[in-house]
Amino acid sequence: MNKYGKQCNSSAGLRRTFVILILISNGLKLCLSYDEEFCGESQTTVSRVSKCPTTKSTWEERALRKSCSSIPHTCSGDLSYHCLINPWQNITLEVCAPRVKIPSGHCAEYSSLGGRVQEYYERSCSSCVSDYLSTDAYQYDECYKAVYDRFTINRGTEMTSLSSQIWIYYHSILLSSMISGLI
Repeated sequence: MNKYGKQCNSSAGLRRTFVILILISNGLKLCLSYDEEFCGESQTTVSRVSKCPTTKSTWEERALRKSCSSIPHTCSGDLSYHCLINPWQNITLEVCAPRVKIPSGHCAEYSSLGGRVQEYYERSCSSCVSDYLSTDAYQYDECYKAVYDRFTINRGTEMTSLSSQIWIYYHSILLSSMISGLI
């Protein structure tokens, strides 16, 4: 019993938190679906690779194998082959996604959570001296170096992209629901 004479019910609080989490999750999905750069179909094409191609011919071979142009989609641009780092710089990914212009001085990355190719702002790219298309990322092997170095040093300790993203996604939802419960 609490001070008002009512019995405390922790399961009601858990149900309320669960409903809030579902609403927040659906709200995030709705926001992403209205983002014209978001490409949900690209998320289904992601595969982890140990190395990205560093020559045009190897890039074209892998692109042919991935067969991005045969994938039905509703994305804002044609799906093209990419091999890029993820936002945590702990793995390299092959993915079919619309190509984008990457500003000079930056590497290209693929965000599975955002469903898009975008510029990576955390580290500069000295060899990326001019704007380039994300499908030309193979020309900038400097962008893959941090992943390859981390992979050889911490081989068994990095989190996979999907598990990292799920962990961050659900913990951010949990934090949001806790904050909204305080307001």
